[in-house]
Amino acid sequence: MTAKVEKLMGNMEKKVDKEMWKEMEVKKQSVRFDFVTNSIVQGISSINSKAFHMNVLGCKDLKFISVKISAPGNSVNTDGIHIGESTGISVAHSIIGTGDDCISIGPGNNDINIFDVQCGPGHGISIKRPKQIYK
Repeated sequence: MTAKVEKLMGNMEKKVDKEMWKEMEVKKQSVRFDFVTNSIVQGISSINSKAFHMNVLGCKDLKFISVKISAPGNSVNTDGIHIGESTGISVAHSIIGTGDDCISIGPGNNDINIFDVQCGPGHGISIKRPKQIYK
């Protein structure tokens, strides 16, 4: 695995609440990118993760280039890349095939660019709504 990371810590304008952290702790990810700024992740692969392959939280100006992610088509909750509370995220020239979402975009994101990404099997690219509380 090779990755070029120019800066590990970044500034985050939004605060992540306790519920979000609790939810992220429950779901195990193969690779987490938390609060990374102005960086490139290039040429890495993730195979047969038990849950999310890559999780992006609170990042700014992070690019994924030539990423390969694979899991069997019947594997549940194996999102390729999950993006939440981030700005300026790009996924390009990649192959993502899982049993769940190729790329899932959670709430609180801005300026997400996805191009030349081959998805499948799985659900493709999904945009998640914030959880609603019903009384």
